[in-house]
Amino acid sequence: MTKFKSMNSSKKQKYERKSILINPGFQYRIIGYMILFTLILLGLFMLAFDHFEKELLVQASFLNLKEHPLFFDFLTKQIHSLQAMIGLLCIASVLYFGLGGLIVSHRLAGPIYQIKKNLLEFKKNQKFKRIVLRDKDYFKDLADVINDVFDSR
Repeated sequence: MTKFKSMNSSKKQKYERKSILINPGFQYRIIGYMILFTLILLGLFMLAFDHFEKELLVQASFLNLKEHPLFFDFLTKQIHSLQAMIGLLCIASVLYFGLGGLIVSHRLAGPIYQIKKNLLEFKKNQKFKRIVLRDKDYFKDLADVINDVFDSR
């Protein structure tokens, strides 16, 4: 029983992360771009909403609904409620795409780090250690090509 646990724990330690950011500058740029694009898209959405809100009020005035203050009170409350929901959606979107940017950047930076580390180690010692990437990492095809080049030597 203890043998099984120790094998399992050593496997866990092999993949245990030491830090969330492997290449902070690169990863911050990826996360920043994702958040920036999200904010631009949400800003355009808010501009469209504002335009339709103003158009709705103009149409209501055109139909002489100003004489019915209950309608305008109802309409104003509905618009404010919708604005609050959109605000929460904006916050959730920024958090969602920021976290997505962290995950994607990690799957990009991790393999680049591994490949660079193995190539520098080869340069230093003339010994090549095969590049092994995690299951969901990107650039597996590049790692395979590099491994094949060094295997054929």
